[in-house]
Amino acid sequence: MIDACPGAVDFTDPKPIFVRCECGREVEIWTDEMSAECECGRTVKRDMKSACYLWCEYAAECIGEENLRRIKDGKRE
Repeated sequence: MIDACPGAVDFTDPKPIFVRCECGREVEIWTDEMSAECECGRTVKRDMKSACYLWCEYAAECIGEENLRRIKDGKRE
């Protein structure tokens, strides 16, 4: 695995995005993070429809071929 994402500007220049929690609050999640905790105690995750492993040419190198295959097959460990 590699230490930094070779395919994303957002990794080296993180920006905040806002995701609505189930409680109704907006939670700030930075583009180099996958989740954040809301004030209510719930964990809020980023929208994975645009997850980098779905489109990045470096995904297999970054997270490993077996992990990539398992994630794409919906079999997370």
